[in-house]
Amino acid sequence: MNKLVSSYRLELTTINALNLLIHNYSQDDLAYLRQNRSFDYAWQYYWDGEREGLTPEKFWPTWIEKFDYETQAYLLDYAMQRYGEEAYRNLDGAANWKKRLSDLLKEQHPDDPNLND
Repeated sequence: MNKLVSSYRLELTTINALNLLIHNYSQDDLAYLRQNRSFDYAWQYYWDGEREGLTPEKFWPTWIEKFDYETQAYLLDYAMQRYGEEAYRNLDGAANWKKRLSDLLKEQHPDDPNLND
């Protein structure tokens, strides 16, 4: 089970880092992100970024519906560079996150012998 929890921890950290980037992006971040053609297109045409900026409400539907895996990887990599440490510390500071995750996994997969390690 420790491997599964570690995997989920990395995923949660990465998602939280991306969320921090969306909430806190700077002009320098934006300049880097817009080097990616798909992100730049979304900035200009889906979000009207110059006038309205970027919000999570705009970002997540585009993430799901428009960004290919290459663009998603580009954004995740950058988010982890910028906010990975902070996201990791935030998750570490969440009370009993490991126990709650373990309990949830056992509840969802009661017959999985790997969850009883």
